[in-house]
Amino acid sequence: MKNRVSGIVSRAAGLMLLLLAAALPQSTTAQTGGNRSTTSESDSPAAPARVLPANILLGKWCGETSNYVFSNQKLVVYGLNGQVARELRIARFETGVNWISVFWADLPPVDGNAASTLFNNFSPGRDVMEQAKQTIGDKGPLRIFRRC
Repeated sequence: MKNRVSGIVSRAAGLMLLLLAAALPQSTTAQTGGNRSTTSESDSPAAPARVLPANILLGKWCGETSNYVFSNQKLVVYGLNGQVARELRIARFETGVNWISVFWADLPPVDGNAASTLFNNFSPGRDVMEQAKQTIGDKGPLRIFRRC
C-alpha cells in the first residue's frame, strides 16, 4: 500500500510540474546573423512579442515608386507602368520580432557581408511594412509598402 501511495504522489507531482511549466511565459529565439536574440512574452505588458514567419512577406506589395511580388524563391520588382524592372533570386530569409531580412543569391557580398535587405515595422494587420534605408550596397531610401 505504501508503494502504491508513493507512486500516486510521484505522478501527481509530475503532473503539477507540467501544468506549472505550461503556465510560465514562453520565449522565442531567432538566429540572426550570428547573434541570438531572445524575447519573452513577459517583456511586453500589452501583446506578446513573436518572431514573424517569413511567409508574411510573400505576395504582392505596392509602393510609391515600384511594386514587389515575393515568392519563396524570388522577388520580382515591377515599375509603376507594370513592366518588370528587376528579378532577384532569394538565398534565404532571417526573421525576428517585427522584421524579416532577405538575403539575395544574385548579388555579391558587400563589405564582406552577404547582400540583404531588411523589411520591418510591419503593421499589426501585416498589411503595411517598411523597407529599411540601405546604408551599404545600393544605399536605397526608406520605402513604405502596402498589400495590394
